[in-house]
Amino acid sequence: IGLSNSKDAYVMQQITDAAWIEQDDKDADYIFDLANKAVALDEGKTERYKISLGDAYRLKQQGGDGIRQYEALESADQKYLLAKLRIGECYASPSVKSYPAAKSEFRSIINIDPNYPPVYPELGEIFFQMGNIDSARECYKKFLSLVGSSPAERLRYASFLYFIKDYKSALDELNKAYQSLPDYVVLLRLKAYCEYETAAYPS
Repeated sequence: IGLSNSKDAYVMQQITDAAWIEQDDKDADYIFDLANKAVALDEGKTERYKISLGDAYRLKQQGGDGIRQYEALESADQKYLLAKLRIGECYASPSVKSYPAAKSEFRSIINIDPNYPPVYPELGEIFFQMGNIDSARECYKKFLSLVGSSPAERLRYASFLYFIKDYKSALDELNKAYQSLPDYVVLLRLKAYCEYETAAYPS
């Protein structure tokens, strides 16, 4: 194809990133090839591209190689928060479930930068899995305070509240998000469940 510069590397990394965000592993081998090419072509030796290569490993169900990629980046720069976040996510994954190790990694991020938004829902999920509901709730509240209360973030928080059976608070968040997402199926379903649980549905 003749791809040979940093612009091409950027495009490849963005495609890899989109596949990771969507957790789209249908073309995992293709995505892995793009991630490798992005690292090879990147003239600036960008750390973010190497993170994407770790993500591509994980899309291929090669989690061990993925975490080694992240750990190499963390070793090179102890303050590279995205690498630490990914390592924590690996520990917290369903196949590992090493919640104390994940919590330690996420805590180390907060010690470096207490205003790093992505760490809080991840830490909140760890607290939830470990049965510490109050701490989980505080993590989600901190996350919202940092990123703002967009409808999508309100929905994420409402989903958490629903799972811990705080139906009234979940409904409050869903009603606020509903103004911007009136036709969103997931929101409508959660809203109906919460209205039923709180007897708040129209008579």
